[in-house]
Amino acid sequence: MSAKACLSIIVLMSVLVVVGISGEVSAEPFSYDDVTGTFYLLSDVPDYAESEVRPWESHIPDVRRIVVSEGVAVIGDRAFLGCAGLVELTLPSSLEGLGMLSFADCGMLSVLTIHSDGLVVEESTFRNAGTSGYGVRVTFGDTVTTVNRLFYGTERISSIDLGDVKVLSDRALYDLPDTIIELPETLEHIGDLALYNCGCIEKVSFGKGLAHLGTDSFYHCVNLNVVDFGAEDCDDLGTTGAFRDTADDLRFRFTDTCTYIPSNLLVGIDPSELVISDSVKRIGKHAFKDYSGPNVLLPNGLESIAEEAFLDCTSLHAVSMTQSLVSVGRGAFDGCSSLEEIRYSATLSDLQPSDTFFRNTGAIDVSVYVSEVDRIPSNLFLGLSGLSVLA
Repeated sequence: MSAKACLSIIVLMSVLVVVGISGEVSAEPFSYDDVTGTFYLLSDVPDYAESEVRPWESHIPDVRRIVVSEGVAVIGDRAFLGCAGLVELTLPSSLEGLGMLSFADCGMLSVLTIHSDGLVVEESTFRNAGTSGYGVRVTFGDTVTTVNRLFYGTERISSIDLGDVKVLSDRALYDLPDTIIELPETLEHIGDLALYNCGCIEKVSFGKGLAHLGTDSFYHCVNLNVVDFGAEDCDDLGTTGAFRDTADDLRFRFTDTCTYIPSNLLVGIDPSELVISDSVKRIGKHAFKDYSGPNVLLPNGLESIAEEAFLDCTSLHAVSMTQSLVSVGRGAFDGCSSLEEIRYSATLSDLQPSDTFFRNTGAIDVSVYVSEVDRIPSNLFLGLSGLSVLA
């Protein structure tokens, strides 16, 4: 027999061994290094029933590290339930979903690295993770831009490094009172209740790219005491705002990249310090509704004030309506009971009686200083009591 024929037979036999009777290529779904206790998951994992034996059952007591290979998309129910000695878990960018209880009762888990963008999990995926040790340190890799809710009822997450994440979905980091979380300035979207009851957050800095801040996104973050708000043009908020029930000594600063104060942003809070940069050009509806914190100083260069922006604000003592101001909404200063002084140098058009700005201010005397204008619009100061107009 020729060498060429022998080689052909050897190759054919090799193919038969690999392919098998069905004609499908069979491959082990995992490999295991018993020296280091490292488990390498090589393919998708189906769901397993509660009493069903998994192919790697005999290794479960000894696994210390799990590396999920790139290309794996799904890990099903109970895949690694009860890996009590598991310390480190790495999830690849290809992973799309984790099933119910897939990594539950992994009490020694302490390092979780996630490269999957927008990973979706079941409520009990990480149940009791880290409860036997010092908690789980979570790191998101640079391929991750969106974080959904991952840690339902997982009480022992010690820290979360979000990397350069841009989106926190609704309830993404919900109810993690003891978790150290550093929020990146790359954030563009923070969903409703995204950081509810995250008690270790003390300071947040929003970059100019923040476009959406969800309702009650920082509700009950009781130690949050510094907010640097630099969003250039953030969406308006829901009626309950974003920062209810934060620290009593909260300092709120609108930095020099902020051009718009969104509607309802400060609802429910009275900061101990309020700084508004002159970069702010527009103020949204109800932005300072019922506000009673430190004195509000309107920025120079303000162009637009929405309707009822300062409704019942008791901390506004003076209003400057400068030449840059081109629009003021109906009832913008209604109920500002501490108002004492108005400086007017704008060129607003005449108003209808229903469009007044200063009803129910309650002040005994309000001094109005007018400069650099030929006329005062009709009805501009309708509703003010004790009015003194000074040139």
